[in-house]
Amino acid sequence: MKLLLAALTLGLSAPLVSAQSIPASAGEVLFSTKIHRGATGAQFGRSVAAIGDLDGDGIGDLAVGASSSDDGAMNAGSLWILFMNTDYTVKSSQKISATFGGFTGPLNFDNQFGKAICGLGDLDGDGVLDIAVGAPSESDPLDRA
Repeated sequence: MKLLLAALTLGLSAPLVSAQSIPASAGEVLFSTKIHRGATGAQFGRSVAAIGDLDGDGIGDLAVGASSSDDGAMNAGSLWILFMNTDYTVKSSQKISATFGGFTGPLNFDNQFGKAICGLGDLDGDGVLDIAVGAPSESDPLDRA
């Protein structure tokens, strides 16, 4: 059994600072990856969820929240989908926010979209995995998740 540890406290430009795979029994680092560090303050990594294999490559992917990112409005928040390689490095990423990724819901000042994330599986049976993303400061209770 392996434990994947990821340091995900950075800003908006690069989704991952470093990751390490550690065998649960031995505690030794098998590998480490470092990617350019971006701006700070977005609270990237405040929430992280395993969301299943979104891109169909047989490898589970991750969703990472950046609830204080300023896309569209101050602290509106954003969500990053990290498509993973077999060695736990990030193959590619997709940002979802008021200004990226085709999101059409309202994201306003201090909504904190991405503060909570949960992989839900395929709820509606359409073959696409679903994700719940919280925005706890959204003023309309029906728009918070």
